[in-house]
Amino acid sequence: MAIDGSRFRMRRAGVLNVWQYDEQVFDFADGRLLLRGANGAGKSKTMEMLLPFVIDGDKSRLTSSGRHHTSLLWLLLDGYDGSARTGYVWVEFGRDNADGTTDVITCGVGLRATEKARAATSWFFTTPRRVGHDLALENAAGPLSQPALAAALEDESGASRVFDNPRHYREHVGALLFGLPLDQYESLLRLLYWLRQPQVGEDIDPRRLAEQLVNALPTLDGDTLSAAGTTFDELEAFGEDIDRRERAAAALATFVETYAAYARSVVTDRTRVALEAAKAVGAARRRLRRSEGSLTEVTEGLSAAAMAIDAAEQAQREAASRIAALEQSPEAQARTDLAQSAELVQTLEKAASDLRAVAEKAHVRAQASAREASAASDRLMDRAGELHDATERAEAALAACGAEAAPGPTAAQVLRRPDWRDADAASAVESAVAHAGQTHAEWAETGARAAGQVGAAITVVEEARGTHVRAQETTRRAEAGVDRAEAAETAALADLETARTRTQTRERELTDALQTWQAAPGAVSVVLPTLDADGLAHLESIVAEAAAPDQERLATQVAEASARHTQIVAALARLTSERAAIEAERDPAPAVPAWLRDDRRNLPGAPLWLLVDFRSEVEAQVRAAVEAALEGSGLLDAWVTPDGTLLDPARHDVVLTANPVPVAADASLLAILGADPSAHEAVPARVVTDLLGSIAFASAGAGQHGARDEVAAVVAADGSWRLGPARGRTAKPVAQYVGASARAQERARRLAELDERIRQEEQARDTAKQAAAEAQQALTALMAWLRARPRHDAVLTAWATEAARTAVAERASAEAMGARDLARDARSQEAAALSDLTATAARHGLPITHEGLAARRELVARAGKDLDRVGSARRALDTALDLWRGVVARATDDAAEADLGGTRARIARSEAASRRAAHNELVAARGKSVEDLERRLAEQRTLRQEAVEAQRRHRGEHDHLLGRQGQLRQEADGHRAALAEAEPARDAAYDAVRALHAVPGLISAADVGADPARPPTERDEITSLHERAAAGTQAGANAVLAALTGLQTGPASIVEPRLAELDGTFAALGRDESAGDIALTELANRLAAQVAADRELLTDRERHLFETHVLGQLGDTLRGVRRQADELVAAMNVQLGRVSTSQGIRVRLRWRLRDDIPSDARRAVQLLGEASGALLPGERTELRDALHRLIDTSRVEAPEESYTEHLTRALDYRQWFAFTVQYQRPESGDWRDLHRKSPLSQGEQKVLCYLPLFAAAAAHFTSLAGAAPHAPRFVLLDDAFPKVDARTHPLLFGLLVDLDLDFVVTSERLWGTHATVPSLAIYEALRNPAERGIAQYEHRWDGRQLTAVGARA
Repeated sequence: MAIDGSRFRMRRAGVLNVWQYDEQVFDFADGRLLLRGANGAGKSKTMEMLLPFVIDGDKSRLTSSGRHHTSLLWLLLDGYDGSARTGYVWVEFGRDNADGTTDVITCGVGLRATEKARAATSWFFTTPRRVGHDLALENAAGPLSQPALAAALEDESGASRVFDNPRHYREHVGALLFGLPLDQYESLLRLLYWLRQPQVGEDIDPRRLAEQLVNALPTLDGDTLSAAGTTFDELEAFGEDIDRRERAAAALATFVETYAAYARSVVTDRTRVALEAAKAVGAARRRLRRSEGSLTEVTEGLSAAAMAIDAAEQAQREAASRIAALEQSPEAQARTDLAQSAELVQTLEKAASDLRAVAEKAHVRAQASAREASAASDRLMDRAGELHDATERAEAALAACGAEAAPGPTAAQVLRRPDWRDADAASAVESAVAHAGQTHAEWAETGARAAGQVGAAITVVEEARGTHVRAQETTRRAEAGVDRAEAAETAALADLETARTRTQTRERELTDALQTWQAAPGAVSVVLPTLDADGLAHLESIVAEAAAPDQERLATQVAEASARHTQIVAALARLTSERAAIEAERDPAPAVPAWLRDDRRNLPGAPLWLLVDFRSEVEAQVRAAVEAALEGSGLLDAWVTPDGTLLDPARHDVVLTANPVPVAADASLLAILGADPSAHEAVPARVVTDLLGSIAFASAGAGQHGARDEVAAVVAADGSWRLGPARGRTAKPVAQYVGASARAQERARRLAELDERIRQEEQARDTAKQAAAEAQQALTALMAWLRARPRHDAVLTAWATEAARTAVAERASAEAMGARDLARDARSQEAAALSDLTATAARHGLPITHEGLAARRELVARAGKDLDRVGSARRALDTALDLWRGVVARATDDAAEADLGGTRARIARSEAASRRAAHNELVAARGKSVEDLERRLAEQRTLRQEAVEAQRRHRGEHDHLLGRQGQLRQEADGHRAALAEAEPARDAAYDAVRALHAVPGLISAADVGADPARPPTERDEITSLHERAAAGTQAGANAVLAALTGLQTGPASIVEPRLAELDGTFAALGRDESAGDIALTELANRLAAQVAADRELLTDRERHLFETHVLGQLGDTLRGVRRQADELVAAMNVQLGRVSTSQGIRVRLRWRLRDDIPSDARRAVQLLGEASGALLPGERTELRDALHRLIDTSRVEAPEESYTEHLTRALDYRQWFAFTVQYQRPESGDWRDLHRKSPLSQGEQKVLCYLPLFAAAAAHFTSLAGAAPHAPRFVLLDDAFPKVDARTHPLLFGLLVDLDLDFVVTSERLWGTHATVPSLAIYEALRNPAERGIAQYEHRWDGRQLTAVGARA
């Protein structure tokens, strides 16, 4: 196949003093190069260093695989012993002209890094010279520095260029070599980078291919996106400021609600106190009136009670005199004798009755005691029988348990029932019972000793048996312990061997990992410690100390660059806001004077500059001078009223009025100024003309204008002026305010000035952002390397495990030996215990079994219980005997007492009867006279008692009234004092209510319908305040303090909120920039109004920017790239139409709108298909809303990203469409979708998947033909054609040739020596990992034969 030499092809590439290379040149074969070698030989790194890096300059995209990061610093210093290194990588493109000459473009990158700085720098160049022919990149001192290279490339033609900025270099290469603008060139580079990824071909299949093909399509220009995104970010910063103030306003509003509740609570409390104080005054007055009335009534009652007391005392005296006279008469002596006789008779009769009752009770007791004595005799005999029975049972039990005891006594059996009335018989029975009890007690004691001896023998035998049982158990445990110890010993030894093996493995793994880590890109030079516990303990600090300088330097760079970026973004937001304000203002106005001028809003009239305009013939220089003179004199911004009169004398302002003495028209300002027609509505033209006519105009020297002294104001064309005694001269370059055109020019000038400042700030922002990103990238790489340090925990764990298991094994061996010794001793002790048990049991005649001993112990226990019963029976007998003795003694005593009581009762009855007869005789002789005396005495005593009762009653009433009088007097005094206290308290409470009106914002916040400026004076007004305040929500001081804490730490802290205590009440205050300290209630309203106004301004600005950037610039760009995408897909299909597989299978692509895209995206696609100017207003609004919603969706999904990233994601049209790969067999003719289950072999599927990839690249390059017909056409494939059958390789290489695509490929197994490849340069990398350097062994393929050229180091 003939080679097209008319376009640029890669001819050579070189590496000078970079990575493992000292100097290496690669010669291409007609633009084709294959780099092969074993894994780790460096073939992929070589491609990364060369392409596309040499024609791109973007160091961030060096790495082709995500598994191994490549950095410039690592490429230069990896394995290098020096402290600084300079190197170059370059690629030479050439093409043959028809006249036999050759055009050459060499693109290269210079690199330098120093160990001290741990940073790499780069520079870039293009030249028509050839490295090694007419361009040397090194001299005797080594590779050229950047200045030396620039000097070497300097010539008169200017064809060679050296760049510091990779973006400028990339832009230059794109135009020079490919004829593309930067955005299109970056799309091409993106395609080359994408195809270079090993994973593109690693798992290629129809589904992934359709997803990956979108990477071949053009994207929106990054600069356009960045510019729009930056503008929106700045606008968003302004919006965030509004949001902050809005949050502050909301927080203030929330606080004001709490404060309002607090204010109502304060008003409620104080008005309640005031009303209660007023109520207390009224109540005190009423109580005083009641007390005074009651005091009058009590005083009258006291007088009446004193008179009644005197009358009762007189009646007592009279009754006492009559009683005394009656008691001295003879009848009184006879009455005394009768009374004494009656008393004696009563006494004797009562004594006789008492003695009779005592005798009866003694007889009853004697009968009961006799019955108890008989019952006690019966019980005594029963207890004696029970003692005899218990003795017989105990005797049998002793014999059963083997105890040696004498026969039991029988004394209790012969006892007889005693007669308690017979003293001798009772004494004999008592002695017999006592003897029987003693005899049985002694026998029971003897039997208990015998039973105890048997029990002791059983205990001895049981102890011997227990010793033997314990010895048996000890032997069993000891033998089991031997088994366990021996098993543990075996396991411990096996674990120790395993731990030793694992330790060796972990040490080897750590050594290998540390070596790999030290050789990683971006590694810091670290001297590793010895591999022992102490060394590993200090490893982390050693690494941290080695990396600390770089880490600190990079962190400082990041912080400084980020701080610069933040400051610049804030400045941009301020400039953007200032620009928006200028755009929004109606007319530029002169600066407001420094002195305090009253607000001119809603003031009738207008300033002079807005009412006049220069006549058209006035030159620009004169205009500037006159305006400067007017401004310097203060006339320019002076106020003119519609009727030409002065304003309120109290107003602070400058006002112009016409001079009563006019100046000639040609000598006044009317010569150069006239009334502006557009301002007639503010001030009539007549007033303006009169005013101008009263100000003189001179061509020069206004300060010397004195022909007419009555002219107070003079302005000259040279900028001088006179105003009364004041003179001056001012100047400015152009007129700014007089005339609409001047104001428009002034607005444009200010906008242009701001635009320039914004542009400068944007450049500074981008520089700071790039610096921060680069420093952050380097810092991230360093931190990633530090984090990637192999952990030595596994080695420490292995060491600890081995040490622990060694100790365990030693302990296990010692424990096994000890267990065997213990088992031997236990068996000896068991035999001795058995011999002792047998001898002891034989000596006591007892069995040795547990059951036999238990049965014998049960018999002993039973005998003991029976002996205990003998003792209990003996004690019961003693108790019965004691009871019998007491009962018999008591029965004898009761019988004697009953006889004596009967005798005394009979004597008393006889004496009482005799005395009763004598008394009856005396009554019959004197009774009538005594009865009459008793009647008269009774009457007088009754009268005297009634008088005493009356006196007592009236005295009580008098005392009660007297106490009541004192009480009422004290009560009245108390009410007077209470009233004296209540009235000042009421006045103080009223004052406290009125004081609330002096607390800033409190009455307004309470919303009780009161005028804060007019405190209440009447009780009805206070009552109204109380009712309204009490009807609302309430809150205490703690709630306000808690709300203030949240306010001071939240977004509202910008207004410096605080509480000031005034008269025991909190006033909520904040700082306003214009008004100083004001109530937070008022401040909340002001801030809410400001936020609303700024929000409206932001909305208008955002709408304007969206229209300008998104619908305008980005919309047009999006239409353009969509059109390019459609054209590129069509071009891909054209390329695919020219090729087929060896079986004749063809492929095509379908690029269609996806069915599952959001409705907003679908509508946006439809509207973007129309030209911007063809959209109706409603459609334009619909498009704007659809795109806005797409962007908002992105912002919701990733709020942390920048606006540029949101625009990039939301406007990525490629996600709205989907590729479908279709194939056609020659025998069928119909097109079918390609998928995994298509009836094709795996090799055919792979080929059909690679076809669109190659067609995408070919279509890209073909699209350049119009702009740059000589542009190179090539692809880069790292680890080419993985998992593809070797029989398919010729076809894939042939497709690249058929599509006229040059290539650089890497592979471990490919040679590319196929007939479908007319020529190919093959370099095989040879590398010894233990040594520095890579050797390249060159082969050449000419389409038929492979020739070995040899090694090139």
